[in-house]
Amino acid sequence: MEEQESVSHGRQLDRQQVASRALKAYQAGDPLQRIATDAGMRAYDMLRLLSIRVADQSEQQRSEALRRRCSATADVLRKDAHRVVQLLEAGNESSDIPRVLAALGATIDIDIASELLKNRDLLIDPVLRRRPFKVTDMMWLRYVTGYRRGIAPNYALALGKVPLPEIHGFRMILSEALSRQQVGQIIALIETTAEAIDAGDDEGISFSEYQESREAIIRKASGEGIPLAPPPAERIREGTTGRSWHLALESVGMKFPAVEGGFAAADYEDASQAYRATEGLFGSPKDVDSYDSWMIAERAMGRDRPSAVAIGRHFGAWEPVIGAYVPLEEDELRGMISHLRTEAAADYAWARAAELISEVLRTMPWNSFLSIQYGAGADGGPQPYAQITPGPDGAWCEIVSEEFLQPDDWPIYPERLLQDGWSNPDAEFPNWFREGVALEDAGHVTLEGLREGRSCHEADELRWHTGSFPSGTNPDGGVTVEDVLKGSVQTLRNAS
Repeated sequence: MEEQESVSHGRQLDRQQVASRALKAYQAGDPLQRIATDAGMRAYDMLRLLSIRVADQSEQQRSEALRRRCSATADVLRKDAHRVVQLLEAGNESSDIPRVLAALGATIDIDIASELLKNRDLLIDPVLRRRPFKVTDMMWLRYVTGYRRGIAPNYALALGKVPLPEIHGFRMILSEALSRQQVGQIIALIETTAEAIDAGDDEGISFSEYQESREAIIRKASGEGIPLAPPPAERIREGTTGRSWHLALESVGMKFPAVEGGFAAADYEDASQAYRATEGLFGSPKDVDSYDSWMIAERAMGRDRPSAVAIGRHFGAWEPVIGAYVPLEEDELRGMISHLRTEAAADYAWARAAELISEVLRTMPWNSFLSIQYGAGADGGPQPYAQITPGPDGAWCEIVSEEFLQPDDWPIYPERLLQDGWSNPDAEFPNWFREGVALEDAGHVTLEGLREGRSCHEADELRWHTGSFPSGTNPDGGVTVEDVLKGSVQTLRNAS
């Protein structure tokens, strides 16, 4: 029996090590398929493993790493574009070309280059990549962008420009519903915006920002009795040859915008639409690693997209992401998708709490300790708790045992704790414990133990601080890392 427990313990410790290595590789910007292959796992299973450890900080680290790696790799490929095209035309697989270039002396990131070469558009000059679409949609896109930026129409500039045929046609469309003065204001804003773009102010607006601005324009115009309604973002997107928002932006000389503060729901939908429009260029759309490959290539083209982890969380399951290929029976799957999205939201909350705790641990001196308590304990009843003590050899982690929190008072699942690598309490150490845990993993490991071993379900019920166990009510306002180190209680709600 002891031998079986030891084997199980070792197997689970290996799994914890796999999770730790996978998270580091993810943060470093490695492709999902590479991470999964190194772990001997399917990409979908790796995505599930990462989803319980990845939150805001890990996503930010990955985004920054990919930005650096993609930019450097794209530069190498573009400088050697003639040779790359020759190798492709000679029948070489795109995945083999980075190794050939490296053998010829190029300093190149082979993993990233293999992903980028799945789309030859990368090798084409950005100006030549522009793909025209409906002229009136181009005009509207410039107008809404100028409105979003708060650009003041330059009438003298607009009058000084040669009246291009597309402007004339657009004017004719507008004049059916608007006065000449209103038409002039719109045309002037379009021309002023176009001038700013040509001068280098070429940061575009996102799909969701266009939608927001369009609605604001309609509300304002309606209040003034003006029948002005730019077309929906969906129509602008569908009017491009590739049915993609970034192609619409590039067609008028703008770049895909950098994402600040996370993605809106419309940005996830646009990413799904654009991914489906590649029609399998990056592999089967049913494979999550194919989406990851596409997302990396998009990053190299200067376009921020949600990660595979993030888009999976948003949609709840992979089927809605690739709905154009796998038609969904809404009545049959609605409940399942809703359940999966709820689970994904819970995973994110626990992962974010672990990241916040890890941030505190990084700044703690050896032999101080961080206390974690689950639940406010307002009724005076016993609550689960844990403790992490950092040291030079890693962290010492404890979770309350049956001795101090009886199963009748709160559920405990010893088999799950054993499977996750925790050691049984004994006379010397009366709580469940793990030693030598890497500091960057200690928050995740301890919270996973509370969640699975002590049946703590709601991440919002977690509180942590340094010093003695907390008592009383949570402090108002934001709580920083420095506050926690001084003993203040931090939660998901008041973390700042």
